[in-house]
Amino acid sequence: MDELFRQDNYDGHYFSRREIATIIACDVVTPSKNVFASSMGAATTREGCDVLLTDIGDSYVAEAFTDKGEKLLAKATGSTKAENGDLEMRRQVWERNKRELNRHELRCSVAYLPKLLGRAYDHPVWEEKAATCFACGSCNQVCPTCYCFNVQDDVNWDLATGRRERSWDGCMLDGFTKVAGEHEFRKEKADRFRHRLYRKGKYVPAKIGGRIACVGCGRCVGACLPDIANPVKIYNRLADDLGIK
Repeated sequence: MDELFRQDNYDGHYFSRREIATIIACDVVTPSKNVFASSMGAATTREGCDVLLTDIGDSYVAEAFTDKGEKLLAKATGSTKAENGDLEMRRQVWERNKRELNRHELRCSVAYLPKLLGRAYDHPVWEEKAATCFACGSCNQVCPTCYCFNVQDDVNWDLATGRRERSWDGCMLDGFTKVAGEHEFRKEKADRFRHRLYRKGKYVPAKIGGRIACVGCGRCVGACLPDIANPVKIYNRLADDLGIK
């Protein structure tokens, strides 16, 4: 999010909050039933937070990654320095998560996804999946890497004052791409369905140095009523049909 909101038009509203926030992350303890973080290379992390906590059973190992994190941990007066045994238990947690957080396994390298999608624009899977899509946007709304928003001007009754607000929006929703003159660039559900997967696996990675814009949390899988939102199933279908080159 930091890199995306820094690009093009610097988002001062986002960074006014981001810069005063301290982010504490925790290695996964209770994964979702649809997690596939291992396939996305996101089962563990060494960046993106100020402090990382790892549950090793009877205690936590806490590590600071930034000055903010160092200052926060300095206030933990009851803590003790982690010993080699503690660090080994943390390593075991990391290894277990890399191995087991994968209820849906990707059958190609995650780094290959942009190239795979580059060959799949006209694949029939988009129409097939969209046939049962409700266009409810649930997959967008629960996704931690979706960041699109809408801006609305609300005018008061005096027609001289009002306020401008923005709220989260989603590319799966009808009207998301509607502009003046009732023109809509992705009116068909199949186009919107394809766009969501391309954002995660091709378009956003091109903006942020190749990193796939999906952390494999599985939230979209659980939120989708017709069970068509699973990215891994779609990517595997494309890999099977188009081959891995």
